[in-house]
Amino acid sequence: GDNEVYITFRAFSGVTMQMEFSAAPGNNLPDGGRVDLWWERNYPVNFLSHVDQSITFGIPAGADSAITVASYNNRSGSGAVDDISTFSGLGPRRDGVLKPDISSLGGMVMSSVPGGYDMFSGTSMSSPHVAGAVALLLQQDSSLTNYQVKNKLFTAATADQFTGPVPNPTWGYGKLNVLKAAGYRGIALIELGRDTLDFGSGLKLVAKEDSVD
Repeated sequence: GDNEVYITFRAFSGVTMQMEFSAAPGNNLPDGGRVDLWWERNYPVNFLSHVDQSITFGIPAGADSAITVASYNNRSGSGAVDDISTFSGLGPRRDGVLKPDISSLGGMVMSSVPGGYDMFSGTSMSSPHVAGAVALLLQQDSSLTNYQVKNKLFTAATADQFTGPVPNPTWGYGKLNVLKAAGYRGIALIELGRDTLDFGSGLKLVAKEDSVD
C-alpha cells in the first residue's frame, strides 16, 4: 500500500538539495517501485533529475467526486486553436483512474473585468464552462444526481482530430458539448449582439444540425 511522508523546509531560498529515498531495514522495495512528489503551488520548486512529466495534473483535481477539466485553446497563444493547451494537466491519476474527465475552452478566453474585458488562460477558465454546463443541466432537471450529471456530460462530449480516440488522459471523454448533454442535436451558434440564451426554446433557435446523433 501507499505510505505518505510530509517534509517541510522553512526559510530556504536559492538552495539546491539532494534527497534519497530508501526502504527501512528489513523492508524491500518492489521492482519498479516509485516515489510521487508534490509541492505547494505557491512556492517555486524545481526537481532537477529523475523527473517524469507524463502526469502533471494537481490537487484537488484527483478527487473521486470532482469533475476534472482539461483546457483547450480558443485562440492561438497557448498552442494551436482547438488543440490542448500547453498548461493543461495530464493524467491519469497515480492509481490509474482516468483524469482529467472532460475538456473545455480555457486557452486565451475573453472575460469581463472591472471596466471592460481582458484575455485569460488557465484551467481556471475552462472549469467555469463546465460548472455552467452543470448548472444548466440542473436547471433543466433538478433531480439529477452527481453521477447522472457526469454521465450526461461525459457521454455527450465531442471527439475530433485533436482529441483522438477518447477517453484518454489528456482530454478525458472529449470536448464539452452542453447542447448534446441537454438532449439537443447540433452545436450552438452565438450571434453578435445576442446577449443571453434561454436554455429552453432559445437553444433551438441557435442550433446547427451536425452529424452527431
